[in-house]
Amino acid sequence: MAHVRPEFRKEDWTEYRKVNGLFAKTLLDEIRHIERPIVLVQDYHLALVPAMIKKSRPDAQIAMFWHIPWPSAAQFSICPWRKEILEGMLGADLLGFHTQQYGNNFMDTVGNEVESRIDYEHFSIFRDDHRTFVKPLPISIAFPGSAERLEQPDRSILLHLNIHTPHLILGVDRLDYIKGIPERFRGFEFLLDAHPEYREKLTMLQIASPTRESVEKYTEYRELVRKEAERINEKFGTRDWKPITLEERSYSHAELRQLYQLANVCTVTSLHDGMNLVAKEFAAARNDESGVLILSQFTGASHDMKGALIINPYSAEETSSALNTALSMPKAEQHRRMKTMRASVRDYNIYRWSAELIKALSQLD
Repeated sequence: MAHVRPEFRKEDWTEYRKVNGLFAKTLLDEIRHIERPIVLVQDYHLALVPAMIKKSRPDAQIAMFWHIPWPSAAQFSICPWRKEILEGMLGADLLGFHTQQYGNNFMDTVGNEVESRIDYEHFSIFRDDHRTFVKPLPISIAFPGSAERLEQPDRSILLHLNIHTPHLILGVDRLDYIKGIPERFRGFEFLLDAHPEYREKLTMLQIASPTRESVEKYTEYRELVRKEAERINEKFGTRDWKPITLEERSYSHAELRQLYQLANVCTVTSLHDGMNLVAKEFAAARNDESGVLILSQFTGASHDMKGALIINPYSAEETSSALNTALSMPKAEQHRRMKTMRASVRDYNIYRWSAELIKALSQLD
């Protein structure tokens, strides 16, 4: 879905099946003395496990949560092993997705690929005398409470990075091609071209933690991100100011919390993201109820975070316009928007997500 040509190799599929079998065998050993065990399977790495467990232990109550977007039926149809993946997942009694749309896509995909009966009224799928319910369960974070007090942010963290400008735009992502970092940089470049008054008054700090460094596509992406940052810095930079500070390392939660509190704007420009928890972490950290979130329409979080400025990250003009709106937004509007987002994250946190998943599973027939 992020326009990277997929590669399908038989040896990868063989290995994937083997790994899923090992997980299932280990789990079956673990639950052999437990009556009606509850089993939670997480994400695309283990798509075949639910059916493997159900086959040996029909009494097991199995929930599977899918942490990434589910594509359209047409997009999924290019996978050579699509039927095996779907049949593996349909071994679960409950399938959770971040959004209703991903669940709809999954139902359509099953309808196209697997002999089954789709019940749209109860949002479930019947196959071989087994029923799988499909439910939207948007994941969240632990909203900071008394156990996680928010201290005043220490600006020295910025001074160590040689950032001295009055305004800060923050991006926090893995170095993953779905995160849209080059698109974000181009939007920022467009802003500096269209609004020269921001030059030397504004810095974009991009935290880009390395990931999957042994995979060639990710190495190529890292180089692209570096080159884009260097190009923009050469275009606009002065002796005393660098528009983009690129940090290719992982930051701790404590460090990120400081940066979330110091940023005027947090940007999330994912080209596709199941949820994106950076958006929720930013809102949770802002106990001062200020700051602005710019959020891609292609994230699951865009359905929850109603106070964000929603953009299409493929449009540099749209990103630039949102950055300008965010930087000039009156404090009263910032407070109103941030209050809405913080309430959303507080009321639907990770504990409620897990409770609702287990409750939904335990209430099934």
